[in-house]
Amino acid sequence: MSRVQFFTGQSKLLFAMVMLLSMLLVAYSPMASYSGAQSVEAAKLQELKQKAVKEIDRRINNLQTTLKKLEVDVHLDNKNASVTANGNSASVSANEDGVSANVEVKPDTKKKVEDTVKQFIDKLTAMKEKIQNVTTLQEMQSFAKSVDSQYQLDQMANVQGAVTKAVEGLTGVFDKLKTTISDLQSQVTKLKDCAKDANGSGCAALGDVTEGVATSAQSQLDSTSSIMSSIGSILLSVVTMLLSLVTSFSGLLGGLGSLSSLGDVSNLSSLSSMTGLFSSFTAISSQLDIGSGMGGSVSNILSSVSGLTGGFNF
Repeated sequence: MSRVQFFTGQSKLLFAMVMLLSMLLVAYSPMASYSGAQSVEAAKLQELKQKAVKEIDRRINNLQTTLKKLEVDVHLDNKNASVTANGNSASVSANEDGVSANVEVKPDTKKKVEDTVKQFIDKLTAMKEKIQNVTTLQEMQSFAKSVDSQYQLDQMANVQGAVTKAVEGLTGVFDKLKTTISDLQSQVTKLKDCAKDANGSGCAALGDVTEGVATSAQSQLDSTSSIMSSIGSILLSVVTMLLSLVTSFSGLLGGLGSLSSLGDVSNLSSLSSMTGLFSSFTAISSQLDIGSGMGGSVSNILSSVSGLTGGFNF
């Protein structure tokens, strides 16, 4: 079925996003060697400016790539379903108010993340313009130190955006899997009914239905239940954690004042929490990796069920 094939592509995309997160979370200090520059020669000034601009362009490009991904919305099919906690597991239940906030990245959270990415792009663009107008090596060394010291802040904005998109991606995969399971269950139920009574309504058009095929298809569908429950539990965990981290990073930025006027932030005690934030985003990335693998397992099972039902004329 085309829908099942779609899930396989979604799972591969989510896996690729998780791998990207792993690379984003690797520590990097691109400008540290600049502070020791002593020469006041024009050639040295230009060299330092070029290196700083190149690094800023790299950060801007990464943020712009993340922003473009964030701006692509994930639409959910199951608007009347939610995942609710039940001990250490999760279950799907009806909800007239729509998909529960626990299992989706809410629009206001996503917008806050997008706005943060935009603010950092603007901040880096302004810094780039200032650097291009620098005329002395001493002033350039000061800017280079600022670029270096702000690396973790810039990286955090990018990681937060990438993780947010990856969480949204897993939510979309989970939603589509639920839709396909529901569609296939309807077909399997019909097969079971016709296996018991070949003269039932619409059974003649299906063809020769054996009880063995119907039983096998139902058994495979049933095996997805516990896996889907586990994915739901992961979603409950990562969405809740994501909201907390977005709030924490937003609060941290609020204490820094205007981003466009930031200089050397290496000695700011308020940034001591950055290590913990990175660790938490890494934990989300790990959970997404597990959820992505589970989604792939469900997709494979649904492909098998689709192979069984595909031979009948529904």
